[in-house]
Amino acid sequence: MSRLRRVRVSLPAALVEAVDREAAATGASRSEWIRQAMEFYLGQQRRLALRQRLIEGYQEMAGLNQQLAEEGDWPLREWECRLAEAE
Repeated sequence: MSRLRRVRVSLPAALVEAVDREAAATGASRSEWIRQAMEFYLGQQRRLALRQRLIEGYQEMAGLNQQLAEEGDWPLREWECRLAEAE
């Protein structure tokens, strides 16, 4: 793990109590539990962003794929140019 930095965060008392209960149940300190929760959240956000980029990419390629399927004998060079333009 990289160098740790101390930060101050203000939280509602009920949230701190819930975090403390969860941390105690897992045997982690409050700091470790919050660190893990933040890492999990950030990982989820990265996965969601990647999923959205993949969806958009598949949607962009749908028209080209349809055209390729319908035309069948399309020159490879033109197809490669269209792929490069889509990026």
